Amino acid sequence: MVRGGDPLTELRRQIEATAQNTTLPRAERIGKLRLLRERLNDALGTAERYLDDAVKEQEAQFSAQMDAELAARENADAREELLRQGVATEEQLDSWGYYSHERLDELAERHASFADAISSDAALKGAVANASGLAHRSSRS
Repeated sequence: MVRGGDPLTELRRQIEATAQNTTLPRAERIGKLRLLRERLNDALGTAERYLDDAVKEQEAQFSAQMDAELAARENADAREELLRQGVATEEQLDSWGYYSHERLDELAERHASFADAISSDAALKGAVANASGLAHRSSRS
């Protein structure tokens, strides 16, 4: 392989050179071409595994972000009910990370994503983690 060169270009060059080398017996040419194809297939398999891993990581991250946003929104609904029942004050709920929908919207607008908004606020992060953990445990029961 050419140092610093494109490995795919080099492999293509080897394939073409082998295919066009009429001084080699046909059986030897076929064998060399099969070996080159095998190298290419191995490289494709490696790329496919890395691609699959990256896609799975992206999907897991997106799912976690959606779960976190859902938990924060459910906490906002719970906040409204706790306030309505007089069980807790706004200050208590704020300190626990049970923010109103309006505050969640404001946080989301100030950050690049809802996930960034959650990670920037310790109380919200804790409340979401607790809510997500409870939801996860109850879904396994």
